[in-house]
Amino acid sequence: MYYGGLARCPFCGAKADMGASLDAEERPKAYFVACDTCGAHVFFDGIPSADNPEAALAAWNRRTAEQDGKTCPFCGGKVTIDSCPPEPEEAPECGIECEDCHAYTSFWGTIDSSTQAEAEAETLKRWSKRKI
Repeated sequence: MYYGGLARCPFCGAKADMGASLDAEERPKAYFVACDTCGAHVFFDGIPSADNPEAALAAWNRRTAEQDGKTCPFCGGKVTIDSCPPEPEEAPECGIECEDCHAYTSFWGTIDSSTQAEAEAETLKRWSKRKI
């Protein structure tokens, strides 16, 4: 799904696109922004975006002045790593969540690692880089 006016990806500087996860009736239940270049997927769980793609757009486009790689690029809040144990036959993955705005960032399907520790290290490495 294309949604105009999206700022470039804060992790790699490439163009991003907006998508929606759907409920059982195929209606949008949450909007997210994804980057095809670095694989970043960002869900804004702290905003009611199910019927409001503009809220997800505004959250994505918001940037903090401090891009130190240690705080949320969207609000400057404290972040924590969220480890997700892999399903059988799947690679380990994890994400990073902001404790303030609840932006949840994952690099789904783009991290090649065999252990959860490697997945966490690569996720933190990519997340800590800032292009914008």
